[in-house]
Amino acid sequence: MSIAAALEPFLAKFQSDIPFAPFLYESLLMVMRYTMVRFVKPEALASVQNITKIDLQKKENLLSAKSENLGFATIAALNSARCVTEKDVIEFCRNAMQALCSKMVEKSP
Repeated sequence: MSIAAALEPFLAKFQSDIPFAPFLYESLLMVMRYTMVRFVKPEALASVQNITKIDLQKKENLLSAKSENLGFATIAALNSARCVTEKDVIEFCRNAMQALCSKMVEKSP
């Protein structure tokens, strides 16, 4: 929910008839940084000038499962869920965030 809340203003702003292309790069980087801070090590983010160059598949660049910031709603759902293990949810969330960032890099000019 928190990632969707961060993406919604970005998507609404750039789906307009007004030419916002000059602002696309900065806004896209803000959304990517917001997402990457949740699962990428701070050292990896600080070590590159362009965050699109971070290899999201390398385990050395990613936070441990316990250190990831999944958000309050996810943690509450984890606590109430009985049929899903915490490891499965954390892995699903990490894969979803990796796929989102990879797709943004792939589709960006």
